[in-house]
Amino acid sequence: DGKMRTQSSFSTDPNVLITPVRSDIVAEAIGGQTVTGAIDDFRGQHMVAMAAPLEFKGTRWAVVAMQSDAELFAPVNSMRNWMLLVGGALLVIAALGGLLFSRSVTKPITRLTGAMKALADGQLDAEVKGSGRSDEIGEMARTVEVSRENALKITSMTDEERAASERRRIERTTMMQALQQSFGEVVDAAVAGDFSK
Repeated sequence: DGKMRTQSSFSTDPNVLITPVRSDIVAEAIGGQTVTGAIDDFRGQHMVAMAAPLEFKGTRWAVVAMQSDAELFAPVNSMRNWMLLVGGALLVIAALGGLLFSRSVTKPITRLTGAMKALADGQLDAEVKGSGRSDEIGEMARTVEVSRENALKITSMTDEERAASERRRIERTTMMQALQQSFGEVVDAAVAGDFSK
């Protein structure tokens, strides 16, 4: 008959409060539009209402569903909390992975630096660790090991050279003494008139 009539709803559940619906929302829904709007319930709680048109046996109705802001945004809040939790967990995993990776690089390099410093200070018995690795650190360790072996060779060659030099000095001294003695004998013989020597 073109008149808008509203029907009240009641609940027997004491925890459910029936909230009066705004007549403008109902009127637009009966007019054929789906409408949303905000209202406050008896407790002063902010609610979101959605009214949708419904025609039943030639009569137009407005079906209204209401939900509090807390209920409406609960899935969003839950998703936000899960995203924060997952993001935090990923951040912790990334930090731990970065720490482990940096330790796997810095620790061998620190050992190598210590070995190189010891070699530079003349400690040729310093142990060079990491030469068995197949990465760049292993390559550097093998290079330091070659340097250590070369230093050992140079040191041992120097000892041999020192021994050879000492032998040559003794031989020269012996030869000079023999030459001096021979020269003295020749001079003595010449003074005595013996020029055959």
